[in-house]
Amino acid sequence: MGILIKKLNNLAVSNLLMASPELKIDACVMQDFDYKLYNKIINLSKKGLSASVLATVGYRSKEDETQFRLKVRKPFDHLFEDI
Repeated sequence: MGILIKKLNNLAVSNLLMASPELKIDACVMQDFDYKLYNKIINLSKKGLSASVLATVGYRSKEDETQFRLKVRKPFDHLFEDI
């Protein structure tokens, strides 16, 4: 995949991730997916296309109790050690 295509994909994904919360929609990008399998499943190859980015997008369940938990930010020195 060319450099320009990768950069355009990154811009599109960035826009998706920044715009979604404004609409109260959750979004998450997934890495290391089997793009050949996705091409086959949704017939992209027959159209001369190929999957390059995979993102899930959707509304959070009202029954998801984890959304109300406080976020935990651990101190840097508790996570990393200089070696």
